[in-house]
Amino acid sequence: MIVPAMNSEEIINEILLDLPKVLHKKDSFLCNLRRAAIKSETKMIYKCWDYKSPRKNDWVIELKSTPSICSAIYAVHYLNKQGVNFIAVKIDASYHHYSGHFLDRYNERFLNQMCLSRLDIFKSFIHHNIISIPEKLYPIDTEIERVMIKLNDGIAFGTQEEINGYKIFNYKTFISNDMVLSFQKKDVNDARSHYEEFLNEHPVAKKFQAM
Repeated sequence: MIVPAMNSEEIINEILLDLPKVLHKKDSFLCNLRRAAIKSETKMIYKCWDYKSPRKNDWVIELKSTPSICSAIYAVHYLNKQGVNFIAVKIDASYHHYSGHFLDRYNERFLNQMCLSRLDIFKSFIHHNIISIPEKLYPIDTEIERVMIKLNDGIAFGTQEEINGYKIFNYKTFISNDMVLSFQKKDVNDARSHYEEFLNEHPVAKKFQAM
């Protein structure tokens, strides 16, 4: 179980221990979801589950499915001294960490629904935005690698670190598309071009983006 005293390396190790059970649970959810997609008029089904693993960790499992294709996001959430945290795990061995501050900014600057819990905000975020590798910001600091990613709803800014060969992206804040200032537009446009390349290379992702 993830506890507040754990450091980043210990949290990653705990996630790795938990992941086989999470993937097994995802597969059981997927069987039912695909059957529903076959019967659906749109042939596209979305669902998000809360799951407590045998190791007592709290997960969100989001699935979007057609009769033949599935998109999945797995994210563990926990509390520490900084508040609530969400870490989404990708099959490319990257980890995407969203702090409570990031979620507050996303809600304040895009959703604007102050009655939502942070769990609900995160579920809305992963439903509308594809999680992919962000772009590095230049010049690169010698100690902290800064990154940004263009999302459907705006732009996320954060940092990158590496732990035992795994890339960890820590997203610090969010700005909506209409908040982009003129001095940021070059970096934003560069990120957008790479984002469009990703969608062109992954037509399934483009299809799910429209949901």
